[in-house]
Amino acid sequence: MQDFSPLLLNIHTYRGGGDMQISIKEVLAVSILAVMMAIVGTCNLRSAPPAESTEADASVLVHVAGAVNNPGVYELTYGARVQDALAAAGGIKSEGNADTLNLAAYVFDGQKIYVPALQRAEQTESQTNGLININVANLSELQTLPGIGPAIAERIITYREQTGGFSSPEDIMNVDRIGPKTFENIRSLICVE
Repeated sequence: MQDFSPLLLNIHTYRGGGDMQISIKEVLAVSILAVMMAIVGTCNLRSAPPAESTEADASVLVHVAGAVNNPGVYELTYGARVQDALAAAGGIKSEGNADTLNLAAYVFDGQKIYVPALQRAEQTESQTNGLININVANLSELQTLPGIGPAIAERIITYREQTGGFSSPEDIMNVDRIGPKTFENIRSLICVE
């Protein structure tokens, strides 16, 4: 019969319980469970509002810009969505391209929602004097930029969808893994329209 005593931990309880033994497997299982719970608890913080809100955070300020009837900063109720912010700004102009936005996404305090013009969204790379419009470029167009591979191109598109677009070329540095060095390499190749 095999001796499993090296796989046991001796634990002394201080509240009168004496000594007890637990297996390393049990400790490992509890540790993995704790890590998984911590990861799940921190994922998608912006995807839904917390279950409880205090009166102090019952509203959020959202900047709506671009092809909307009344661009500006709007105070919305906590738990509002992008479509609510656009309605507060008087709706999208006829030349606005709402297809670039997730209208069902929750808004968060301090968010900027940018609605690009439809005519600009339909421009191709060659129609912008060889510059890539990072507000409408697709995955393959973004990958033509030096230092931008599929993963970073996907991050650019995800960031653009979550924030409503880029206001200036420098905003691309807000995308994870794009720092000043990468920006300097692509600065003369990109634009925001």
